[in-house]
Amino acid sequence: IRNCFLIVIIEHGSMTPTLQPGDRVLVIRFWPTSWLKKGNIVLFWPWVNTIRYNAEPKPFGVIPYVKRVAGLPGDIMVLTIDDLDDYHKNKLIHSYDNYGKKSVIVPKNHFFVRGDFPIGGIDSRIFGPVPKEGILGRVILKLPN
Repeated sequence: IRNCFLIVIIEHGSMTPTLQPGDRVLVIRFWPTSWLKKGNIVLFWPWVNTIRYNAEPKPFGVIPYVKRVAGLPGDIMVLTIDDLDDYHKNKLIHSYDNYGKKSVIVPKNHFFVRGDFPIGGIDSRIFGPVPKEGILGRVILKLPN
């Protein structure tokens, strides 16, 4: 049982208002990714592709992230540049059209994850869809403080 569950402390505000910094959540580790649905909250490694190809980890690849599943394989995600913070707007503006929009098709065996806080945050809008092998588990419970 010890290997099946993790207690994770939320460190950032990207899941506000659902989860606040300092909140603790219970994660079930061996949740089949085929059971994931939109709206589930997951713990994942955002840099799993860099590990797979022995590449240098990205700056956001220091700890696992907790985000909400917003897109399943085959979904078309329409993104808006105005949902990004100023730093990422300037860095990624070239990948958006003249109207500040971009469409992303979630590949097979991948998930599109987003924080609940509407503006900013680092999620699939920045690093792209997460491969299923990057999903470490599903949040099943917010624990009392």
